[in-house]
Amino acid sequence: MSLNRIALAISIICILLGTTVSILGIWGYIGDTGLVWRSLSTLGVVLLGVVLVVAINNMTISTKGT
Repeated sequence: MSLNRIALAISIICILLGTTVSILGIWGYIGDTGLVWRSLSTLGVVLLGVVLVVAINNMTISTKGT
């Protein structure tokens, strides 16, 4: 399985979980706003990490071909 496919799967999971946490926070099902912000921040950091891994992976693949 390619690294880009794994990164895409992780990104989709982060986006879905972030959307779910946001909706639950908006509707008040999660009472602790600190929990909502910590959850969204964690998902954002994971998503940023995945984006950086894909960017670095694409840079190293493009330099190997030359």
